[in-house]
Amino acid sequence: MRTCGSCVACCIYLRIDDPELEKEGMRHCPHVATDEPEVPGKSVCYTGQGCTIQHMKPKTCAGYQCEWLKGHGLDEDRPDLSGILVDRSKKIENAVECKPLWDRAYDEDAGRGAIGRISKSVGEPALVIGFYERHLVRVVGRA
Repeated sequence: MRTCGSCVACCIYLRIDDPELEKEGMRHCPHVATDEPEVPGKSVCYTGQGCTIQHMKPKTCAGYQCEWLKGHGLDEDRPDLSGILVDRSKKIENAVECKPLWDRAYDEDAGRGAIGRISKSVGEPALVIGFYERHLVRVVGRA
């Protein structure tokens, strides 16, 4: 079974609509311990020690698992390493949602590899959804 390790991508990327924790997307959660503080105008840090309120996490956070954590892809496809957070929590019909953690991460070798391997493992094409763009990525071996 996989563990998050030092990856805290979901603690930053995801928007949380929970009365216990209202958090905008692409903002550090006030309860996440990262390796670097959030600095306006600087890249976001996706590595750290994780949640500081682990014992009382909001249900939204406690129940969340990215597709990598569920066992899809290779070890190097972990979101903080590949730059891609693959998610099926929104139940996009017939696709996995791939969220680039930095600008054009899906164009880098690590990002392309993670998208291809995880979407193939899940058996669905990948829809890359960034903050300013959306496009369908065709997976090798799929019609």
